[in-house]
Amino acid sequence: MDKNTVIDLLKNKKVLIGGVGLLSIGILSLYLLKKPQELSQINEIKTTQVKENKENPQKIEDNKKGTFDSSSAVASDGVEIVQGDYDISKAIELPDVSSLVGQANNYQPNRDDALLQARLSKTGREVTDSNATAQLGDTIIVTVTAKEGDKFLDGFSIRGNRVTIGAKLIDRLLEEQIKGMKPTEEKVVDITYPADYDNPLFAGKTINFTIISSKLVRPDEPSQEEVDKIYQAMIDNANYSNQFNKLKEIKLQIKEKAKVNFYPAKVISKLEEEYKKFFLGVKYKDEDDFFQKTGTSKSDYLAGRSEYVLERIKDELILEALSKQTGITMDSEEFKKVSSEYFNEDQKRNLLYELNIQKLMK
Repeated sequence: MDKNTVIDLLKNKKVLIGGVGLLSIGILSLYLLKKPQELSQINEIKTTQVKENKENPQKIEDNKKGTFDSSSAVASDGVEIVQGDYDISKAIELPDVSSLVGQANNYQPNRDDALLQARLSKTGREVTDSNATAQLGDTIIVTVTAKEGDKFLDGFSIRGNRVTIGAKLIDRLLEEQIKGMKPTEEKVVDITYPADYDNPLFAGKTINFTIISSKLVRPDEPSQEEVDKIYQAMIDNANYSNQFNKLKEIKLQIKEKAKVNFYPAKVISKLEEEYKKFFLGVKYKDEDDFFQKTGTSKSDYLAGRSEYVLERIKDELILEALSKQTGITMDSEEFKKVSSEYFNEDQKRNLLYELNIQKLMK
C-alpha cells in the first residue's frame, strides 16, 4: 500500500463492504489496540472516585501494592525492573514469526455486489410498466402476512415496508420470494426453513406468507465504468481487510507466545511520560496542579499509571524486538513510505508492528 493510498483511507472513511451498502468506518482505526486518550478518560473517572484520606485507608494500601515506577526493583506483577542500558533480545524472547499462521476473512465481492452498490447510489423512479419485475437494487413496497398453521405471526409480518432487493435487510428466503414480483401483485407461498437455519426464530418452521406489492421503484442504471470502479474498490478493500485479519491473528499469537524476562526501566519511564501527557492533557501544567485543581487522589493516579504501563509494556518490548530483527524502525525509509503526518504516535506504532510482521512472514 503506497503512502497516498494510506492517506486516502485515513481521510475518506467511507468504504464499500459486501452487498449491504455503504458503511462509514475508519479502517485505520483497527490499528489501535486501545487509544491512550480513551485510557486517560477511564483513569480520570477512576481517580475521581476515591480521595486519598483517612476514610479510605484500605484503598490507599491496595493502590500501594499495585504501584511501581521506573526506579522500582520489581513491577507489581512480579517482573524484575532492570536499570540502565539493556539487550532487547534478553528482555523478551519472541516466537518464530515465520512459523505462525493467521486466518484471513477470505471474503471476495462479486460483480452483483458492485452492481447493487452502483444502483443504490442512483436516483430512484417509480416503475409504471405493470409487467416489470423487482430486480437487484429495486425497492418494492410490500405488505406481508405470516401464519404458522392457523396462528397469525405478528413478529414475522410486514406492513407497507420498503424492501430493497439485494440489501439483505429482511429474511433472505422471504426476499427471494419478493424478488421478481410485479409492481402490483399478490402471491401466497409456503417457506420451509431448515432446522439449522441461521435465524433461530425461523429455524424448523414452515410459514405461510401472503405477499402483496403496491409500488416498485427502480434506480437509474449505472454505467459499466461506474460498476467497474466500485467493483475494484470493493476488491481492494476486501484484500486489505483479509490481510489485516491475518496480521491481527498473528500479532495476538506473538503476544501470547512471547516470554518477558525483565522490564527495562527506560521503557517504563517512556510509558510513564506518555501516560502523564495524555492523562493531564493541556489543562494542567503538572501532577501537583492536577491534584490541587481536581482534588483527586495521588495514590489512584500512580496506581492508574502503573496499570497503564503493565497494559502496554509487553507490546512495546515486542515491537522493539521485531524492529531489531527486521531493521524497520520509524526512522527507516520503508516506514516513511507508508506513514503520514496525519498519524498519531499510537497509529505509527501499530503500523510499524504490521510492517515488521509482514517482512518476517516473507
